Amino acid sequence: LRERTGEAVSDEDLRTRFKNLSEEIEQLGEAALEAVVNRVCGRIEPGDEADQRRIGGLVPDLGFDLQPCEAGWYLPLRPLILGGDDLTFVCDGRLALDLAVTVLEVFEGFESAELGALHGCAGIALVHTHFPFARAYDWAETLCGSAKGHLLATRCEGSALDWHIGSPLPNQSLETLREREYRNTEGKRLTLRPYRLGTDPQEAEGWRFLSQELLDGAAGFRRKRWERHRNKVQELAKLVREGPDAVEVSLQAWRVAAPHLEFPKPLTDRGFDGDSTPLLDAVELIDLHLPLEAPPKPTADPQEVTS
Repeated sequence: LRERTGEAVSDEDLRTRFKNLSEEIEQLGEAALEAVVNRVCGRIEPGDEADQRRIGGLVPDLGFDLQPCEAGWYLPLRPLILGGDDLTFVCDGRLALDLAVTVLEVFEGFESAELGALHGCAGIALVHTHFPFARAYDWAETLCGSAKGHLLATRCEGSALDWHIGSPLPNQSLETLREREYRNTEGKRLTLRPYRLGTDPQEAEGWRFLSQELLDGAAGFRRKRWERHRNKVQELAKLVREGPDAVEVSLQAWRVAAPHLEFPKPLTDRGFDGDSTPLLDAVELIDLHLPLEAPPKPTADPQEVTS
């Protein structure tokens, strides 16, 4: 606090301010957990049967039924650690990224009287149900550290998140895994993780571009232009390993029969942002990431209508 304020603060005043800061952070953690619970509860909707309830969202096919209990239904969420700015919970994997972003948004919306604007980082381990919990927790910690390291390395203020889908091998480092699975023969990175949370959906290296544009925007993989071409979307996962030239050539060939196919801007037909690409990240999340928002009303895609 002395360094941040540049003030000559007495020890007694410093203790008081540390106490106030501790209380602020405790309230912040509670607010974040409350926001997560409210986010889940806000998407509970009737199921197919009168006595059923389900979780819905932006992608109805990814919704799922809730398990009943004596008092109602179990939420697909279990808080584990709530200690100040450290919030750890287990949830259904389809909700994990949306709820992690919810926590980060609470942090970014909080103004500390002592520290001013706050930010956060999140690590999300998307593993099978029976994966050893201790390893999953350590992996999530590693991913959170990766997000923090990314902000430090790029000298960016703000929040960030990193995730991994699947079960890592014992004693396998994140760096080794990424080099083996997300680096092609040209040395290009096949992922943009960790992602900055950001505020601009047009920022190709930001989470909002990946979620709101590349997955669910007008030209997104889960919207009308691409949804009837799922085989081509899956083919992109292979093409990125060959490099941007292969992506561009294939996309232009596909347009002969489907002229409306394109990537959302600012991505070009080459599909890479510099030496990295978000395409594989998007393909991996198509059948996994469920934004807890109401599905859009059916509308005609002007681009597809005119094509």
